[in-house]
Amino acid sequence: MRHHPGLAAQERHATTLLVLLQDLVGRVSRAAWLPFARAFLEAYAQPEILACLRPRLVGPRGFARLWWAVRTTYLTPGELSARLGELRAWMDGRLPT
Repeated sequence: MRHHPGLAAQERHATTLLVLLQDLVGRVSRAAWLPFARAFLEAYAQPEILACLRPRLVGPRGFARLWWAVRTTYLTPGELSARLGELRAWMDGRLPT
């Protein structure tokens, strides 16, 4: 994936993690999605990057939704929102405030 040249390193890392999670959410069953995502993020173990990732875990609207749909294998917006919400809730309990 290609990043905007002006992005800081933490922002680039967070964007790369988001793309991986988009692929994961579209290809893993509902039951397995959250355990897989949590295991990956726990192993990643870089709170400053995860803090940059957290605000990106909201499905977009408008034209950007098309690119998310492709990346998430056309998961329905409702299901995508539910899964991302579960991951955000888990992260809220794990990230420093």
